[in-house]
Amino acid sequence: MNKYEEELYNFLTLRENFEAMLKVNSQFSIVKERLLADFWNHVATILESKVKELSPKWRVLNPPNKERGDAKLIVYKDDWIINGKHPFVGVAWEHLHTQPYFGVWADIHSPKIDDALLDKNLENLRLENKFRRDTSWWPLWEYSGDKFSTDSGLSNILPDNMANTVETYTLPIMSLLPKVENFIDESIK
Repeated sequence: MNKYEEELYNFLTLRENFEAMLKVNSQFSIVKERLLADFWNHVATILESKVKELSPKWRVLNPPNKERGDAKLIVYKDDWIINGKHPFVGVAWEHLHTQPYFGVWADIHSPKIDDALLDKNLENLRLENKFRRDTSWWPLWEYSGDKFSTDSGLSNILPDNMANTVETYTLPIMSLLPKVENFIDESIK
């Protein structure tokens, strides 16, 4: 232990401090879940407002169970849905509670999308912008840079800084939509 850790240990192992630490620690997961849910709900609200300014055909799917690893916040057009309710392709954020990434997501099992054509259509954009492509579900994607599994990642979305961070999460989606819309439309069967 370094000097700081030793002093912290001595402070926290005093009975009155130890009990307070246990109470705070027991609430951490609850606070973290709410903080992340509030953040992604705010991102979704801002995206809904911005996409409506583009066109009434755009929608935002804000997942109710954001803590699921495969939960996606998806921006899609009315004609990018299957069975009347679920998008089969869109511009999305995923891994909302850990290390989020965004890009073009496609349900490769959907009969409505030609994933090979979509991949081909996005190739130049992917190369020009250094997007990744290592899964057929995500023909174009990139990490956000934040890790919500770390203290510094969570501190970026504290209420006093949330508006700034929300803006950094809406901008990539909004700048990507016009670049990929036609490519996606051409890939629909």
